[in-house]
Parts: sequence; structure tokens; C-alpha cells
Amino acid sequence: MIMIRKIMTIAYGTIAEFTRNRIFLFLMIFGLFVGMVSSLLPAMSPEDKIKLMFRVTFTMIGLFSTLMIIYFITTSMYRDIEEKTIYTIFSRPASRFVYICGRAAGFVSIAFLMVFILSGITLAYFTVVHYKGLADANIFKPVKYIKGRGMAIEGEVTHLELVSTGVNLIGDGSSAVWTFRGLSKVPFKDDTVQISLKVGGINAATNAGSAFVGVDVLDKDDKPLLETQYAYVGNMNPGMCVTVDKNIVEHNKELKVKVSPSGKNFYIAPQKNDVAFLLLDHCSFYSNYFRAFGFVFFLVSLLSVITLSAAAFFGQKMALVLAFFAYITGNTLPYLKSFGNLIGMKSITEMQSFVPGHGHLHQAETYTKLPAYLTDGIHITILKKCVLYFSSIFPDFKVFDPTMYFLKGTYIDNGIIVQVVAYMMIYALIFLSLAWLCFWKRELVSR
Repeated sequence: MIMIRKIMTIAYGTIAEFTRNRIFLFLMIFGLFVGMVSSLLPAMSPEDKIKLMFRVTFTMIGLFSTLMIIYFITTSMYRDIEEKTIYTIFSRPASRFVYICGRAAGFVSIAFLMVFILSGITLAYFTVVHYKGLADANIFKPVKYIKGRGMAIEGEVTHLELVSTGVNLIGDGSSAVWTFRGLSKVPFKDDTVQISLKVGGINAATNAGSAFVGVDVLDKDDKPLLETQYAYVGNMNPGMCVTVDKNIVEHNKELKVKVSPSGKNFYIAPQKNDVAFLLLDHCSFYSNYFRAFGFVFFLVSLLSVITLSAAAFFGQKMALVLAFFAYITGNTLPYLKSFGNLIGMKSITEMQSFVPGHGHLHQAETYTKLPAYLTDGIHITILKKCVLYFSSIFPDFKVFDPTMYFLKGTYIDNGIIVQVVAYMMIYALIFLSLAWLCFWKRELVSR
């Protein structure tokens, strides 16, 4: 208890140091500025403008909070050592572990205040100025997805050699089946229920990222309950929906959704949660809004701990450089992974097995014409392994992107939040341990 009290005291002092800079007035001004700038952005339709406004808002608040917390952490840690304030803390007494934990708690609290004050201000501005356009947008009525309990691939699995998506592709004569149980207990409000299809599809004739499929709704004995419905699925139409009568759902404790490619030229790449029933009008936009900004808070919190670990060992300038490097790297990690996988490829076939789609053929042809010393050798092997290992270990900040849910009108449920929190906590504990190890043996002199 004594240790916790000391940690909280240091955290409170950190927050007090932050608030003395009159930062809250600046936050209010910046929040209104974000709202006004977002309102001036051009768009093709009112729906697109609302989505663009929120996308810019998430980006600007995330970037602003990140810049402020990085600068505050590096200057605060440097000032403690430069002005010998840290010796006053240690004389209470308080160990270096307590100091690091208290500082981390204070910085995370500051991140919470910044993100949610700014998000509250911008939400109030949008509600007052753009309420009509907001109420007409699909994001104002987010939906939940009741995902299938599992998938069974039936029929002969066909592999498409022209393109590889990393999973088995299902072709003519095969199907993917998702089983749903307990839907009779779900309070669907409308007379019809929508089934969302997000199955990856490929048209082998043109190598496009879409496929024409037939969708059947079956009972537990595989008896068809509706006529086959047809739809295009894949990259070109990821949010395709088909409908089923509500009374069918209410009178069947178990339903199966069967998706089959329609024609020999179409293939699908199904995943476990690619098919789901939509639960409409049961979710709050305002709850979804702040849940989405929770993602931004988790990102800024993780960056706070990363910056703290850098400032615990290095001087102010070096800590700033490392913190910005971490921010840029974390946001570009998917591209770094792709680059690592492309290193050392020697043929068009090998590259196409990794990069699907004929649109990359010209890149593959150009790559194969490079000099041998740029595509082969021990130095290329070492570079490839270093890039892949680093991109596998370093945290991927795209995990904290809320727009993939919020702008699509999908409700961010507790399961999604738990996954993101667990991801953040794992890396936060790793970097917090690193900060303590770096600070444990550091000579407390200015650098």
C-alpha cells in the first residue's frame, strides 16, 4: 500500500506539472479548430463528408496528442535530472522503480485527459453544427455482427495457381458453411434480417478481387429455407448483404449459411468470421464514438511508455528521435513486413505467390531485372531476416486504428476492446520493464 501511495503521489505531481502550463485552454481551442477544419473539407456527398470529417478528427487528435505527450515526457524527465528534482523524490524515500511507475501512471493519465477532452469538444461541435448530416449517415446507427460459431469447408478444395491469397481457395463444386445457434433469442426488430458477407473473392477470368456467389440459408438438417440468393463478394464489395425473413430466424434454433462460388471462373477465400447476421438499432453512436477514441488513447498510452523507456536512458534529443522513430515505424509496419517478404525474391512466379493480382506484374518484371547483388547473397539474406524479425517484434500501431470499425458503421463491442487492451498491455509492460532496467543503473547527471 505504501508503494502504491508513493506511485500515485508521483503520478499526481506529473499531472499537476502538466496542468500548470494552461494546457486545457489550448486543448479546447485546438478541439474547436479540428472541428472547423474538418467541416471545410470537400467531399462528393454528405455521407462522404461526415466520414471524412471523422477520419481527419481521429488523425489530428491522435497526432496532436502524440506530439504533446512525447515532448512533455522528454522535457519533464530531462528537467528532473537537470534541476536535481529527482533527488528530492528519492529522499522521501522512493526507489527508482516507484519513480518510473509513478511517471508512467502520470503520463498515461495525461494521455487520457488529452484524448477524451479533445474528443468531447469535437463531438459537441459536430453535434451542434452538423447534426442533420450526422443523423443521416450510416455511422450514426452502428450495427453489431453476430458471428458464426465456426466454418466447415465442404466439397473438393480447389487451389487457384494464378493467384495466392495465403489460404485455400474454394472453387466450383465446393462451398463454405457457417453455423449459427441461438439466433431465435436475438431481438431482431425488422421483418427481414440482413446477413453480411465479407468473403474474399477472386474472378479467375480477369484476376479481379471479386467473385459471384450463391448464398443458401439451411436448417440444422441442411434443408433449404429460402431460395438461393446471389451476390458479388470480395475486395470490390466487402459489405454485401443478403436478406432472410425474420420468422425463419425466430423458428429455427440453428441456422446454416452456405456460400458457394457460382461458375467455374469464381473462387472464394473464406475465413471463420466472414459471414455474420447484422443486429440493427441496438447500439449507441455516442458510445461507439468514445469507444473508437479509446483506441487512440491506447495508442498514445503505449507511445508514452515507449518514450519513457527512451528518456530513462538517453538524453532529451535522443529520446525525441527514438520516440518519433517508434511512432513512424509503428504506423508503417505493414509496409515494412511486405518489404521484408519481397526481399530476395527472384522470379515473377515467386512474387505473385505473395502479391496477388495482375496489377503487380509490371513491378515483378522490373524486380527480376535488378542486378544480382540486389536480389541474392548473404547480405540480402541477413537484411531480409532482420527486417522480418524486427517487424514481427515491434508493435503494430495499425491495431489501434478505430476507423476500420467506426467509419463502416460497426459497433466496437467489448471483445474487440479486450483484444486491443491486451495487445497494448503486453507491449506496455515490456517497455515499462525496459524503462526500469535502463533507469536502474543510470547515472543521474544531465546529458
